[in-house]
Amino acid sequence: MVGAQRARVRRGVVLAGSGRGVDPGVVSALARVRVDDGPAFRAWFECYDRAQRHASGSAESWLIEEWRARAADDTAPIHSRLFRLGPAGAPVGVAAVELNDLDDVRLARAELYVDPERRRRGWGTALLAGLLEEVRALGRDTLMVRVLVEPSGEAKRAALAFAGARGLTHTSTSPSRVWDLAPESLARLEDRYRLRATGYAVTTVVGPTPEALVAERARLAGLIAGAVPDAGAGVREERWDPFRVRDLERHVADLGREIVVALAHEEGTGARLVGFSEVTVSLTRPTTAYQWGTFVEPDHRGRGVAAWMKVAAARALLATSPATTRIVTQNDARNVAVIAMNESLGQRVSAETLVFIGHP
Repeated sequence: MVGAQRARVRRGVVLAGSGRGVDPGVVSALARVRVDDGPAFRAWFECYDRAQRHASGSAESWLIEEWRARAADDTAPIHSRLFRLGPAGAPVGVAAVELNDLDDVRLARAELYVDPERRRRGWGTALLAGLLEEVRALGRDTLMVRVLVEPSGEAKRAALAFAGARGLTHTSTSPSRVWDLAPESLARLEDRYRLRATGYAVTTVVGPTPEALVAERARLAGLIAGAVPDAGAGVREERWDPFRVRDLERHVADLGREIVVALAHEEGTGARLVGFSEVTVSLTRPTTAYQWGTFVEPDHRGRGVAAWMKVAAARALLATSPATTRIVTQNDARNVAVIAMNESLGQRVSAETLVFIGHP
């Protein structure tokens, strides 16, 4: 339990330790931050944004309107809750907890960051201790902490040391890769993979999935969880149906993003899909798009279908969002086949997400 380390939890109050470098006399409860509390929410976001950029070396992170959409509705089956340590207007540490009531009610996924100027003073220990208590109060018995860092930076070494000293287990690493988009190169890649994937056809959709295909897209989405490496929390089947696909599409719109999906099927089989690949981009900051789900049924792998879908989606994205210059994707380091495919498209490592598991 973290309470045996540099912090103790008592009735929701976190007492920072008194060791060297720790803020003296600090007593602070982990406080909930709601998105309708404008000043407190903005202060939370500014701390999160500053700390994540510092740790990852990235020029971008989630936008404030995206966090507003993620944390606005506690009744949504998948939603985030935001927390802070320190004053509402100037938190020293922040956390976000995502709760998924559709697929795994025992798991809480979290991010936590300390303001770069307040690190090494006991706040990270206090933040984690308070977060474990909140997760336990929510009835969850597994906490997954994800930290975005530079591949060989000081933040990675610090995160590994911090988590290990506080009882969290490092279960996986997922490198992020950047794909710089050049129209001429994409055209050549699509020609290559179209020839390789003989007997298949790929179509692209900007926005909502056509009604005739939404059930098939839901079926494939439900298979992803069992097809990727387990991040340490145990594989749980995901329940997808057409209504969940529509909810996802509405959520993308609420985030202020556009979604582009490539859909693959065998020629002559009509609406029976064998794979899909989706990418989203912010309408207000369109330079960088993000790869979301990609899946191909096992019997159709190794034939270039996934690569063709990714390239087709990228070309459709550029047609609808000409200001986009790159796509960022992320895969578990153990998913060697997908990583090899991504690297064949010209993608390069830019950051890593470290995944840790703890049990409140």
